[in-house]
Amino acid sequence: MATNNQIEVYRQRYETYRHLDRLRWQMLQIAVGGSSLILAFARGDSQADRWVLAVAGFLLIMFGLVMIRIGHGINRNGEVLSEAASVVGDAGIPSTSKWWKSISFWIACVLVVSGITCIALST
Repeated sequence: MATNNQIEVYRQRYETYRHLDRLRWQMLQIAVGGSSLILAFARGDSQADRWVLAVAGFLLIMFGLVMIRIGHGINRNGEVLSEAASVVGDAGIPSTSKWWKSISFWIACVLVVSGITCIALST
């Protein structure tokens, strides 16, 4: 039988997992929405429009890297969550997979590449 402390550790780790997962996908929404809004104001080949592309590229790179960092935090938290779940008796928590196998990692990479492309086009 699990103690109250073990159950509390499990509960907190599960809440942390859910929070980080929501935060990761919110970063994608902010990146796409913010960059689309910024790029909507770029109309021609003026110097200001080049700055708009550069800022949009910087934001895409930043949010992509933040998504990767959050993903690493989720994996580290998932390891502890699996251990706590086994102590509590929850056998439904899968073990963490490789970070490069997750779809969120590849979406973050697409964000970074899109950001680099925007910066390259701004020069």
